[in-house]
Amino acid sequence: MVKELGIDEAVALIEKQFKIEDSFIDDFIREHIAPWVPQNVLTRCRSLLVHIHQWNYNKEEIEQWLDRFETIGEEQSEWFYPAEYPSGEPLHSDLFIDTLGELAYYRWASDLEVNEGLKLLGGEYAVHGYKNLEGLRSRTYKKNRLTRLIIKTICALLNQNTNEEPAAEKIISGLSYHDDPSNRIIEEIDGEVIAWIDDSGKGNETALSTLPSKISRLKKDIKSKKVICGIA
Repeated sequence: MVKELGIDEAVALIEKQFKIEDSFIDDFIREHIAPWVPQNVLTRCRSLLVHIHQWNYNKEEIEQWLDRFETIGEEQSEWFYPAEYPSGEPLHSDLFIDTLGELAYYRWASDLEVNEGLKLLGGEYAVHGYKNLEGLRSRTYKKNRLTRLIIKTICALLNQNTNEEPAAEKIISGLSYHDDPSNRIIEEIDGEVIAWIDDSGKGNETALSTLPSKISRLKKDIKSKKVICGIA
């Protein structure tokens, strides 16, 4: 009798079949998907990444396309449809946007405070992608402490110089300065990770390599008024 594979086993088999390096998927998940997401969401993320990898996109290109996806509907949208995938296959627009949209949704939800993120992802999560981005963002979901500190730092730097958008490096270096000395968020920033305390008092570590992309999205949200300085 043939043993029926579980979902995790099936995804692992597909990864092996297409000879996808573990680091490709693991690096993306470590950098963009919160460790508290439900297992079914984590498995789904891996499945989406396997699919995207078959189109011959690398991690950096995926991140760029996710960033572009989040500009859909904005006046200065960076979105466009390429004629074909890097693999040379003709691009199927519905499949392309649904796949990117779902992955963008999980990345966005991972930026939320743990309880709010779990509330979103634990129910009937959006298998059809991140098509309701504007509606979701308009709700008052509570961002995690690190994200709130990044927003506070961006806003402070913008107030200091309204003619120049602060670079990611300057924002990262300013986090400790703009932290609350009576209730610190930042524990330590070294060459690779930032150690910080969440709302429950639990310690967390975030790879510094993930912050430029996150900061870029937050600056766009501030510019478009999706995030209001002082109400983060």
